[in-house]
Amino acid sequence: MSGSEMTALILSICAGVIALLTIWFSFVMAACEAAINRVTRTGLNNLSLDVQTDEDLTDFEKQKKLRKVAQVQKLVASRNATSSSASFMRIFMNVLTGVLLTFIIAQYTAVVGAGAHRPGGRAARRVRLHPRAPLGGRAHPAARRDDPPRHAPALGGRAHPVRPHRRPAPQVPLRGRRQPLR
Repeated sequence: MSGSEMTALILSICAGVIALLTIWFSFVMAACEAAINRVTRTGLNNLSLDVQTDEDLTDFEKQKKLRKVAQVQKLVASRNATSSSASFMRIFMNVLTGVLLTFIIAQYTAVVGAGAHRPGGRAARRVRLHPRAPLGGRAHPAARRDDPPRHAPALGGRAHPVRPHRRPAPQVPLRGRRQPLR
């Protein structure tokens, strides 16, 4: 395995781990978005009363739990803002997951798509490769004029929907006023 292949493998593994973490975070945000709508103020008030009257807890544990209940009460006080920020983060994580998976797929399809999987590492015949392309001229095949069209011509139409080729106008010296070229 060469150094560039090893680097691509390590980058792909790192991107895969990050993609799995973003998927997990997206699920957490979806659960948070749904939970915000189910929590009521009376339920939180009852929970704080239960914590205050619990005899088994120490004062430190009571204060810690009451701080957490107060934080949740602040979030529930502005449900719409909390829910919309959770949905924004969920959507952002979904997009980031798609980008990472596209990066992983692109790591392994760039070489195969250029024809490097053929014996000798050469591309198919009749395809001229662009000399200044990345990967040493193996990424962007450029078709030649004698290649067949890639789609069938329309009924009664041309194979390529472009203007017909015009010959350049003859360069004849004009006398008098200049006339526009046709």
